[in-house]
Amino acid sequence: KIDWSLLSAMSLVPADSAEAAKLVAGATAWQASASANNTLLDKWHNLFHAYDIQESGTISCGDFVKLEIRNGFEQGDLKRILRAFPTMLKADSISKGRLDFMDFC
Repeated sequence: KIDWSLLSAMSLVPADSAEAAKLVAGATAWQASASANNTLLDKWHNLFHAYDIQESGTISCGDFVKLEIRNGFEQGDLKRILRAFPTMLKADSISKGRLDFMDFC
């Protein structure tokens, strides 16, 4: 059992144990949210690496468009095929011809 009075005296937690419990619950919820975000970030990284055919850390715009069109055909998704080039242009906003991870996201 945690001695809340000792921690409260050190000004580390509120004096009221109910308030301290809320603080702990909030921190736990935040940690769960952060873990979910890390998982999402990991998924984005995995997808980026799947598109990074040359394993250069960047995706050429041509490769991106080709992969999007191929995936669109495989999934029967005409909208994805039609959006491939505009999506690439939007991601490569400064026209460098390659997408890094931040552009890709």
